[in-house]
Amino acid sequence: EGVAVLERLYGQGDRTEPTLIGLSLGHVVLSRTTSGVGRDSDALKPMQRAAEVIQATAEAPAASPALRRAHAFALWSLGWVQRQNAQGEVAVDNLEAALKILKGIDELSLADLNAATQFAEASGWLGYAYSELGRVDAARAVGQEGRQVATRILEQRPTHYQALRARALLTNVLADVAGDEWRVADRLALVRETQRDWRTLATIDPTNSISWNNLANAYSNAGLALIDLGRLREGVREFERVREV
Repeated sequence: EGVAVLERLYGQGDRTEPTLIGLSLGHVVLSRTTSGVGRDSDALKPMQRAAEVIQATAEAPAASPALRRAHAFALWSLGWVQRQNAQGEVAVDNLEAALKILKGIDELSLADLNAATQFAEASGWLGYAYSELGRVDAARAVGQEGRQVATRILEQRPTHYQALRARALLTNVLADVAGDEWRVADRLALVRETQRDWRTLATIDPTNSISWNNLANAYSNAGLALIDLGRLREGVREFERVREV
């Protein structure tokens, strides 16, 4: 109902900042709700609308940081949905565009914490998209940069939920790259780091099943890495920990 009201205002020519940001975010929420019940293809249209309604005003020279942040959020959220729908190339385009906007707000100085945090999380999804397209060097580069930003945020705010989640995603991107390159010891070390972040997230919010599932996956990944290193008993122990989660 709220989106319908804002669409009506938009159709009447309302291009004020609250209307544009509210309408864009409303479509993001609709898309994510649809995707959350397994209808990824149906999630594309509202996410495309989220980016479309705010684009022209957000790209104007005098656009406020709030408009630019909202535009970037819609773009990387669109990239996430496109990746879920096996549209890797266009997903990369939108994720890259979002990172450019976010970096341009304050060059990731952390003065705009929202922009920096979004940059870190969007970098994680871009890293996955690069990896799926076989662009390993690009995945490594974006993973390292995003992880550095997330870590800087956490140095200031150790329990910042989104930054912890972003760093876990980014570290997993780097672990996957190490695995692709058969740097198994590096992969294991990176997976251990993801375990710590997912465990912290699960402690902060014990009701979040995504954090617990990702922690279980991190134990499983550690088990596989240990087996590849010939450390079979330790690997089996990691798989036992999966059952304990």
